[in-house]
Amino acid sequence: MNNFIVQIISVIDSSFIIVGLGFVVWGGLEVIYQIVKAEIKKHYFGQIQKLETQNRGAFASKLNLGLEFFNAVDIINTLQAFSWDNFIKLLTLMAIRAILSFILNMEIISVKKILDKFKGSDLAKEEADANETEN
Repeated sequence: MNNFIVQIISVIDSSFIIVGLGFVVWGGLEVIYQIVKAEIKKHYFGQIQKLETQNRGAFASKLNLGLEFFNAVDIINTLQAFSWDNFIKLLTLMAIRAILSFILNMEIISVKKILDKFKGSDLAKEEADANETEN
């Protein structure tokens, strides 16, 4: 029975690692796609600024989510093979990741504020006009 539980925990652990990496890779690929798409369409400067801002926010969000899954993996591993040494390592990793998560959250908030300003600016009107001429 004990071996069965260890196997289940191992599967959960591996699954969380894959999901966490998936979010990080997804965020990276999404940003690359948006950059290539913007370069192909040759958007004007205001649209490029908006896309860069949106990409920063989307990537930060995916990185943050990936970090949460990595935290879960480390907690599971520490509980599975508990020792004070592993616990101290876990606390250190969690502190580093908490700082990174805080920075990423500040980036996401900053992006939202910039995008809110963009909505009310003349660039939004220019973008709407540009979209009408494309259609």
